[in-house]
Amino acid sequence: MKALNSRFLSFVMAITALIALSGCDPSDDYDDNYVLGTWTASYAYDYYQGGSFDLYPEEVDQFTFNENGRGTYVYYDQNAHAMRSMWLEWYQNRNNSISVRYETGDMVTLYYDFDNQGYLMLTQDPSFSSYTAYRHGI
Repeated sequence: MKALNSRFLSFVMAITALIALSGCDPSDDYDDNYVLGTWTASYAYDYYQGGSFDLYPEEVDQFTFNENGRGTYVYYDQNAHAMRSMWLEWYQNRNNSISVRYETGDMVTLYYDFDNQGYLMLTQDPSFSSYTAYRHGI
């Protein structure tokens, strides 16, 4: 009888573990909190130009993604003389992308991932053959 109880208990534990693990779908894990905060461009990557490269000071831009779906984009003007800022609205999609609408009315989809240093990689190219990497909290 003791062996039967032990087998039954092992069976119940195995079924419980199977149910718990089968309920974990990575696509359920998307969360706005991954991209919340201020992100400043740190480096760029371009497969066709041979990999990673530093940015010139006038190429450094910055995104801020707030919890309320709003934020800011800071960048140099076309002549690289002064920093400009504009507001944006954003929401996160399920396919590791962010839809952004700038105050100008322009809309873009930015695909994102994180490099091995925790930098946010943003690109309009879903294959990530080129992207800009942003450091958090600067």
